[in-house]
Amino acid sequence: MIITVVCIALGVAFGVARASLGNQEYTAESTLTISEPTGLISASELMPLARAVAANVVAEEREDGVSLSYESVLVDRAITFVAAAPTEKLSIETANAAAKKAAEE
Repeated sequence: MIITVVCIALGVAFGVARASLGNQEYTAESTLTISEPTGLISASELMPLARAVAANVVAEEREDGVSLSYESVLVDRAITFVAAAPTEKLSIETANAAAKKAAEE
């Protein structure tokens, strides 16, 4: 009876360890720097609009297994998109596509 319980416990532990090793997640970041060529609009006025656009881009992400978020830094006038995905390529493509879409809106 004790051997059976130990074997089951080891089997569960091995399964959990194997599952965690097999479920790798890759992350990528893409930063969009917001600029206004005339210098007439301050960062404090420009960044709320940029954050709203970034939030819309993140909300539209619908791919299974992919998560997308953004961070903004007012002083740097920057929006950084962070993508997590099961493959390195997908994480990079997702982060870059988000920054590109935000820039075009």
